[in-house]
Amino acid sequence: MPKLSSSTEQIFEARTGCPVYQIVAGSNPVKITTQNLAALAIGDEAWSQLLTFTAGGRDSVVKQTAVRSGPVLGS
Repeated sequence: MPKLSSSTEQIFEARTGCPVYQIVAGSNPVKITTQNLAALAIGDEAWSQLLTFTAGGRDSVVKQTAVRSGPVLGS
């Protein structure tokens, strides 16, 4: 499980390592704001983040959580 845990942690750290960044989807710029959140104490490990996508003056907010229970990872 150490590899699964470290890989998942790296993914979450990469996505929240820069609190604000921009991507382009088609020809539309999308601003992404990220924030680490405290995850619920479930499973063996859990990670959580809040992502806000801003495009065309509209926001979409996504809370993403991943939970590891033994050798199984779910989000």
